[in-house]
Amino acid sequence: MPDSAALPHIPADAVLAFVKQASIEATFDAPFVRRALNVTGAEAKQVVAMLEAAGYIERAGERWRTTDAGDVASGAKPPRLRRAGVEKAVAGLTGRIEALNAGGGPYQVKRAVLFGQYLSDHDPIQDADIGVEIEGAAAGREQHSVLAQLRARSSALALRPFAEWMEHIPHRRIWPPDPAQAQPRRRTRLKS
Repeated sequence: MPDSAALPHIPADAVLAFVKQASIEATFDAPFVRRALNVTGAEAKQVVAMLEAAGYIERAGERWRTTDAGDVASGAKPPRLRRAGVEKAVAGLTGRIEALNAGGGPYQVKRAVLFGQYLSDHDPIQDADIGVEIEGAAAGREQHSVLAQLRARSSALALRPFAEWMEHIPHRRIWPPDPAQAQPRRRTRLKS
């Protein structure tokens, strides 16, 4: 990952999540970066310069596109999953979270947020990126064990420990359930 010291309030993981999200777009522009990372126009230009210098993105005329190096660093894969299947996997995850929390065990999911390509209108997409905050689980092996249990071998889910930056970019909270989001929502495309 390039040195993000020039942008201390944008964690490296958030920038890599952006690269993964951008990989589904043929090309993208600086306003796409601004919206995807919820940053100013000047900060978006800094992110673009940093990613271009690292070789994670390259110019495509007046726009940019991700490179193979960017795809590898971010974990991006060709979109292969139908949206309906990913939505079913996300619904299954919320059921497993509910069961875990109701089970009275040592672990509780405090919150889970969905971000990245899932929020676009693309179909097919990559796996759903979800940050999960687990109370009672120490960082490391214990936390990854609970995440693996929640993932339940689904290739449609990319679970990771929750980080605050996930709520500062476009996201959808899936736990605890948000009554306002219970209504079917219309997906909006992050214009690239």
